[in-house]
Amino acid sequence: MSAARLDGAWTVTLKIRKGRDTLSGNAPKIWTEGWTTSPKCPSGPCTVRLTGTLNGHAFKATLKRSGALYRGTTHAGVIPCGGNGTVSIPTSSTMIFKIKVGDAGVTGSTWTASSWTGSLVVNSPYVSSGSYYCTASTLVFGMSATP
Repeated sequence: MSAARLDGAWTVTLKIRKGRDTLSGNAPKIWTEGWTTSPKCPSGPCTVRLTGTLNGHAFKATLKRSGALYRGTTHAGVIPCGGNGTVSIPTSSTMIFKIKVGDAGVTGSTWTASSWTGSLVVNSPYVSSGSYYCTASTLVFGMSATP
């Protein structure tokens, strides 16, 4: 798996493992998102650019490769404070990705990842505006993906 190229569009299933109680409303525990990995080299396995959405909010991250493992951190406004229509405070959460290639196969003449699993930790800071605020929170997700 360490030689597999992580490239293409993915259907990512996210499952909240920890922190769901910090979300307002009727947040789902499991859902899917569409993400894309784009290698930063012309061939073979290497660092990738990960783009997608979480909770309807876009993010971009660079994931560095070490064998079959990819890791990276980025900052994005994926967990807004408020959002009830009357109050919304912009915030930037820290997203920490850990991805492991689970399966691979030959696509054309390239050994390509065909599934992966991993975890995502989203740390959101305390933010406030006037008398409204959101406490700091941490969400931990389990992830699995297929093309």
